[in-house]
Amino acid sequence: MSYLELVGIEAGYGKIKVIKGVNLSAERGEIVLIVGPNGSGKSTLAKVIVGLIPPFKGDVLIDGENISRVKPEKIVKMGIAFVPERRHLFWEMSVKENLLMGAIFVKDYELEERLEKVYHLFPVLKERSRQIAGTLSGGEQQMLAIARALVGNVRLLILDEPCNGIAVGVIDKLLEVLLQLRDSGITILLIDQNAEAVEIADYAYAMRTGKVIAEGKPEDIFFKENMKKLFLT
Repeated sequence: MSYLELVGIEAGYGKIKVIKGVNLSAERGEIVLIVGPNGSGKSTLAKVIVGLIPPFKGDVLIDGENISRVKPEKIVKMGIAFVPERRHLFWEMSVKENLLMGAIFVKDYELEERLEKVYHLFPVLKERSRQIAGTLSGGEQQMLAIARALVGNVRLLILDEPCNGIAVGVIDKLLEVLLQLRDSGITILLIDQNAEAVEIADYAYAMRTGKVIAEGKPEDIFFKENMKKLFLT
């Protein structure tokens, strides 16, 4: 049994169905990539997993436990973290204050150790711990958003377009960190269109109009002759 399993997920907003029968799985310590054009349902799928949108139909399983109707705060306590697109930081608070907001379920005696772990991954955040989050560069803000999620005891990290709008050098750093997290046993669900993201993924799903239209090893589905079929037709 896979660590994360989505079985026949249908979901949307009001009466509008956005996700149409999606099946997806991820093993422990694996980077799974989801790609697809805007409007294909990628972000909606992430919100279903973390309990922000209840599915119309289907099941979300973590280690065999059905969490389809579990409240978001309990899902966070289970070690499932979501970094949405556009980061959603507390812009007028300092870097450290933002990190502490991600530590609301962390025991006091564990807090300093958790902070040091994320500072080790992103040393610039320690240097700028007193700086206001809204004054950071785009890449630094993305690092902070990921670090805030990681302060908790994360087992599954879901990232929505983390490479969007940031410098190439910062993208390389972020992807390097994701590889370290994978090697430590964290499962990563990565929603991204960046070519470098394809290179670090262990498995990939391509979505269009709310459905999975291809899945497999990235090198097997993202070859040149297949791109038009996946995204343009």
